[in-house]
Amino acid sequence: MHLLDDSRFEVGFSFHHALMDGRSLLALRTELLSSYNLLLEGRSLPVEGSRGNGVREFIALEQAAQGENDSRNFWKEHLQEFEPRLFIERKEHSGQVHTVRRQFSSDVLSTLQQVAIERQVPLKSVLLAAHLVVNGQLAGHGDVVTGLVCNGRPETKEGHDAIGMFLNTVPLRVSMQPEVHGTIIEQAFAAEVALLPHRRVTLRTIHRDLGVERLFDTAFNFVDLDSITANSKAKSQILRHKLIERTSIPLVTVFAKENEKLTMGIEFAPDCVPWSRIKTIMRAYEEAIDRICDGDTVELPDFGSESELNMLDRAPDDLGEVLRQIWKDVLQHPVAATDNMQSLGGDSIHALVISERIAQTFGCEPPLKYLLSGATLTDMEAALASLPDPG
Repeated sequence: MHLLDDSRFEVGFSFHHALMDGRSLLALRTELLSSYNLLLEGRSLPVEGSRGNGVREFIALEQAAQGENDSRNFWKEHLQEFEPRLFIERKEHSGQVHTVRRQFSSDVLSTLQQVAIERQVPLKSVLLAAHLVVNGQLAGHGDVVTGLVCNGRPETKEGHDAIGMFLNTVPLRVSMQPEVHGTIIEQAFAAEVALLPHRRVTLRTIHRDLGVERLFDTAFNFVDLDSITANSKAKSQILRHKLIERTSIPLVTVFAKENEKLTMGIEFAPDCVPWSRIKTIMRAYEEAIDRICDGDTVELPDFGSESELNMLDRAPDDLGEVLRQIWKDVLQHPVAATDNMQSLGGDSIHALVISERIAQTFGCEPPLKYLLSGATLTDMEAALASLPDPG
């Protein structure tokens, strides 16, 4: 805690991201300020009872979901024949993120809310539609899978009051044809409704069942802070708040509604999404929202022609292409089939890193001796099949 003057102070919370979600943090903050105001007024703090077993209930529900064949089969069918599209320039993600924010005018918020009323969907679905359109532009394809942050709290009084981490990010898939924005709003709503009964299956379980390492590099979240703090009794005025966090997803778009204002935050990993591309992505979101405000019959963009935005591509499944990408990422240089590591300026450290990445990717022994002996990319591709399996 930092005392700024006689009437202002700063409070900082530091905690592991797995301990508390945003709603829980707001509940903790609200309870803290309410207690602070009671003490300022010379009143006694109320005797609070136990918060119950909300966290225990959630863990039991999540564990049960991993064993439910219906839920696991839902994800297999939902993602059948989908080819993941990941950031072309993706490097090893350190987890560090930066955030850029954009606050929309009250007129824009009012228009989006009116669109939601007319479509008989929540505001979240309207914003999710804009997110899907931008992801179609990023992938250059209308078949989009993005992460959707879901609340898995038990639907009980104890679950409502519990403080902890109750979120799970699951893959949401929408196949957008050359239609209008209004159709995508309805598709977004229907897709979320369909996955809600299965939202507690962990992403790791979904990945394991599908036999993939990653399904998406983007995610969407919507937080209605007004609904969470509506019953707050805290009288102290919060002048500003700032959240610093890390994520394993390179690009996360968070829409937040607070004090009847709508803000968009884009959290991105600069080692995967360069700063130079963020302005383009931000502009694409603004244009998507503007088109929805102009009327939900406005046609969707031609995803295949969005060359400036095409930053997602199919993960390579060809052995040679996978090897080429590993070499390129480490050596930071284009790689031809006849190149060897030394001809590209690589040294023993590069060889060690490439060797370890090949071992991790293909589950084999590190091929360090092949790299150091001057093997070309073609040689490595041929030798990989004969490398001994570590298991």
